[in-house]
Amino acid sequence: MKLIITANGLQDSRMAPVKELAEEYFSSVVMNPWGRRGTQGEIRAIWDAADAIICGAESFDEKMIQGTPSSLKVLSHYGVGVDSIDIEAAKNRGIVVCNTPGANSTSVAEMALALILSLAKHIIPHNTHTKLGEWKRFPIFELEGKTIGIIGFGATGQALAKMIRTFNMEILVYDPYSHDDIAKKEGVKKVDLNHLLENSDIISLHAPCTEDTFRIINRESLSLMKETTLLINVARGDLIDEKALYHALKDRQIAGAGLDVYSREPAEKNKLFALENVVCTPHCAANTFEARLKMGHMAVENAYRVLMGLPGAHIVQARE
Repeated sequence: MKLIITANGLQDSRMAPVKELAEEYFSSVVMNPWGRRGTQGEIRAIWDAADAIICGAESFDEKMIQGTPSSLKVLSHYGVGVDSIDIEAAKNRGIVVCNTPGANSTSVAEMALALILSLAKHIIPHNTHTKLGEWKRFPIFELEGKTIGIIGFGATGQALAKMIRTFNMEILVYDPYSHDDIAKKEGVKKVDLNHLLENSDIISLHAPCTEDTFRIINRESLSLMKETTLLINVARGDLIDEKALYHALKDRQIAGAGLDVYSREPAEKNKLFALENVVCTPHCAANTFEARLKMGHMAVENAYRVLMGLPGAHIVQARE
């Protein structure tokens, strides 16, 4: 069996255990040769006779999938969000799509917490002005007694809830697909979206980008938030209408935002970067060594299990 690994990062020498596992399962393994995200043309040039592809954020749209070799049976995504893959087109082509749920939940939740604390304590401006010799203090606040609203209560949302409990915050959750028993077990309160938006001091996004969640944060939802609200997004950029967010932040309709993801990436030019009440990182929340290793192992296991007809693969279902 032949495996192509296009996902950027797995060619890192520290990811050697992932390559070793792949070579144990597959007779032929072709690693990403570019040291960056491959273009569609570059991927086509190396995918001949592939039984499985481990992909990252590369675009596998309908046209790309229709052109895949007849041997291809699995697209194993190195990560959780699969919005870069046309799931329906893959299904029609007989290709199984997998992902790695939970593998990076701790890393992403930690980044959300880091952004929350950075904004609450004004770490960035305090650092900047102190280094300039300006003993300037900005107003900061405690998390204890505040309310956090978590939109999307899968593995990452639950991981953040566990971390946030130590701050004695009330935790509100909006997720129509999460079972009530999970909320009860985790000690959080399930509410409707408007209640969460109106009552949260901090709102953290952890939902996949779907037809239902696309731009769930927009002009209307921003208008429901408090002037003191902090908005965190470590999920997907398209959960937010960035134009509406820009105006809400510029006009101090909400207090601040911590962003790791953007509607267009790489985000070389974005008006949000110019705002002093925004903390930005380059979609790196899941980029810890630990998360990458777990995701790599799971992606290889998924591909192998599907091809061998074994249970346990994390298969993404196409929408009916």
